[in-house]
Amino acid sequence: MSKCKCNSPGYCSLMKRQMSETRYNECKYKPGYFDVFLKDAEKKGGKPVSKPVVKPEKGPGTELKKLLKKIGIEATENCPCNSRIKKMDQEGISWCETNIEQIVDWMEEEANIRGLLFLRVLGRKLVRIAINKARKGK
Repeated sequence: MSKCKCNSPGYCSLMKRQMSETRYNECKYKPGYFDVFLKDAEKKGGKPVSKPVVKPEKGPGTELKKLLKKIGIEATENCPCNSRIKKMDQEGISWCETNIEQIVDWMEEEANIRGLLFLRVLGRKLVRIAINKARKGK
């Protein structure tokens, strides 16, 4: 079992680097990767391998936002949409696939607030399309 103590992708203070979803999964679940990453961090003299990087907007949340914009639905100042989009992008494709019902709940909640008709089956379809677009964008 890996010695990785991280709970999600992002900046790892032990490795002193930004860990993408792929790198995080390697470190956490693939035998030997933790030690290789740690050795690399130590070679750098304990200095950060790279500064925490703010990734350009991309991921399933951003793709969902684009799809919704095409049909005339955009985030407003008062809605939690942008923070949810950011969460989807940060958590990644696997999280979105596992939590699709939660994402659809968010969409339904906002549709009700805006007085829009909402069909869960179409919400799920939009989320799946966004996930597939994000996957192809990798």
